[in-house]
Amino acid sequence: MPILGVVSGVTYLSVATDAQPMASIGGCPSTAFPLPAGSTVDEQAGLVSDWPPHTLGCWTANSEIGTEAAAFAFYMEPSNTPGWAVVYAYPQTRAARFSSVTHRGLFADVSVDSVHLIGHSKTRLDLSVCFCNPDRFVG
Repeated sequence: MPILGVVSGVTYLSVATDAQPMASIGGCPSTAFPLPAGSTVDEQAGLVSDWPPHTLGCWTANSEIGTEAAAFAFYMEPSNTPGWAVVYAYPQTRAARFSSVTHRGLFADVSVDSVHLIGHSKTRLDLSVCFCNPDRFVG
């Protein structure tokens, strides 16, 4: 659980001192950020940092039923992401970042593209949800 404290009458929330901040929102894979109907998780991993290890976030690769444009459009409709605010969105590359309005320091990154296989392609949605600066995990 995040640690809630009061200093000189000011309430603060410290996620950095929480050994496993993702546990406070249900763990991994995260259900804190919505997925389009019909989305299937193909791969998943925890985003781990520091020593001893802290699970700061989760990453999933998902197969989508529709097109890249439809999967990205799902996230651009505010009614599909209640409790989240758009930090940035790049329709040309189908990437977006959101911040939680209810959990300070919680971010979600969305990236949609197609994986071309022999004879067909499938829409892939990469989603990371973390109590961190998501850029820290960019390779």
